Amino acid sequence: MMIIITTTVVAFFIFFLFFLYACIIADPETSNVGRFCTKLLPKLLYQQLEKTVGKKVLSRLETLKDHAFQLVYLTVVLGAWSIMFCYGYEEIEKSNYINTNHQYSGYIVFLMCMSSFHYACNTPPGSVTATTMELFDHYDYDNVLYKDQLCPTLKIRKIARSKYDRFSRRHVPRFDHFCGWINQAVGEQNYRWFLLFLTVHVGMCFYGSWAVSRVL
Repeated sequence: MMIIITTTVVAFFIFFLFFLYACIIADPETSNVGRFCTKLLPKLLYQQLEKTVGKKVLSRLETLKDHAFQLVYLTVVLGAWSIMFCYGYEEIEKSNYINTNHQYSGYIVFLMCMSSFHYACNTPPGSVTATTMELFDHYDYDNVLYKDQLCPTLKIRKIARSKYDRFSRRHVPRFDHFCGWINQAVGEQNYRWFLLFLTVHVGMCFYGSWAVSRVL
């Protein structure tokens, strides 16, 4: 039994290291392993799925997949707030350990959550083109992570800290990451809204946990 457990752990560790290198560390433009795992393999799987289910069904699945995390977010957050509004507020009125004014502040927190989510989802991160390049060219090349070279997809100069986003098919200035919860890249022009979105929801979790603990 110990040999089986050890073998499983070692195999998982090797797989994790390979995944870490191939999908995160390796540059798909220079590494054959990175190119295969992040570009060729997904393309082959996509083509096989298209043959199996057809273009029409695949198109609908892609639309649903693109918004999957947003649907999960809305289900969890709206579901939790619905429970709070329907049942939690009644308990706040009965409790001697929390002020009833927190019923009103709860509505404010809810509106802040929905507003920050809306703006984070709908504010574009910016787009580097030949005409907008001067607007976003603020940073120097370090010749380690950021080198003076052409974007192989759009054939424009890759300014420092920018990256081509394959989901939106544009070059994003000050690219941070692609966030599934807001279904777009986080870049120079929507970074503040993304941070506000995170801050509001962290605050909501602490505030909600404290309020519920006072009621219980």
